[in-house]
Amino acid sequence: MRKQHVIVYISDDCEACDHLVEFLRNHKVNFTLKNTSEDKVFLKELQQKNIYVTPAVLIGDSHKILGFDKEKLRRILGF
Repeated sequence: MRKQHVIVYISDDCEACDHLVEFLRNHKVNFTLKNTSEDKVFLKELQQKNIYVTPAVLIGDSHKILGFDKEKLRRILGF
């Protein structure tokens, strides 16, 4: 698996967010978790990137995945 900086934006009461985090942990992916419900600074960060949904995954400087897309995650993260 290629090592890439992964940032995961989630919110409370988001089933897709819970599944995404579980999926990444099960695949031993290191990531930074940012909960937009708990810290509005994270919400503002996300909105500055023109993203208004969670979950949102930013991988490196070039990949943005909105929602929980297992296949896209596997392809980009290399597993």
